[in-house]
Amino acid sequence: MKAKLIVLCGIGMLALFPITSSAGVGDISVGGMLGIATSPGDTDMGTGYGLLVGGGYQFMEGLIAGKEDGVEGRFEIGYFTWSKDVSPGLGFPSVELKVTDTPLYFLGRYIYPINEEFKVYGEAGFSVNLWKAEVAIPFFGKVSSSDTEIGFAIGGGCEYYISPTFSIGGDLRYNAFSDGSHLILMALANYHILNAIPLPQKESVKEKPAPAAKPAPKKRR
Repeated sequence: MKAKLIVLCGIGMLALFPITSSAGVGDISVGGMLGIATSPGDTDMGTGYGLLVGGGYQFMEGLIAGKEDGVEGRFEIGYFTWSKDVSPGLGFPSVELKVTDTPLYFLGRYIYPINEEFKVYGEAGFSVNLWKAEVAIPFFGKVSSSDTEIGFAIGGGCEYYISPTFSIGGDLRYNAFSDGSHLILMALANYHILNAIPLPQKESVKEKPAPAAKPAPKKRR
């Protein structure tokens, strides 16, 4: 129940971002990430693999005079998996233990442009981690357990704009939760929706031609 309330609060915060904006409409982006994650907590599961998909809305811009920096609200959902062989003992052969995490991230991201094509950012927020552990034991079948943990995430990254609408980059993130923490290193790709929409062009105001000069009246003799 607690996790559901936090998720609803996070969605509400993201929904309010456009309303509380005092600046113009910013960028809307959607995209995904692929990468690796260190072992969660002290589980000694080795390196895991996963992905994240989501999007963001830039609700503030121009915080620094003369710079096109901004603040973005983001929501992401992902899937990560780890596995290793464990021995159940009693002469049984080793079995595979599989651990998965389905994280939901609610983040705020500050974006700073180095130049027109390259931007760096820092991010922070919270995560809802849906954990599941599963092992197949001979003669007993699959045994699994699940748990939900609230975490805190902080990180940073960079984006390089191949075109005004498409960017690639990298993201390094630290996710801490009640039973431990892990690092995530991802390669990212984003599509920027508003940059793909041409802005309406203002019609130029046509100047009225100057009235023709009246001929000078002829002098009477």
